[in-house]
Amino acid sequence: MNRITMFIFMAVTILAMPMLAVSEPIVDIKTDYYLVSGKTASEIRNDLNMKTPIREGGIKYGARTDCSVKWNFWWNEYNGLCTITKVKTSVDVQLMNTTKH
Repeated sequence: MNRITMFIFMAVTILAMPMLAVSEPIVDIKTDYYLVSGKTASEIRNDLNMKTPIREGGIKYGARTDCSVKWNFWWNEYNGLCTITKVKTSVDVQLMNTTKH
């Protein structure tokens, strides 16, 4: 690339920067609780094992966090070049915990 071509490329790139597509993520956090009781650690553990709704593969768990990230983008093609025109990012978080204190 000669100097003039490089200068033109850099100028076009700098001028196009304000048009870059950006997006703040949409974050959705949901928390579900279930009640456990007991006066000792052993009683609480036993109650937790009985009441936990979180089971996977025959194993019981006291808490769980699931997370999903989705990216969407829209683009246009002009003169053989692609430009991203819109971006959407969403994060869904599902928390399952014991009693909220």
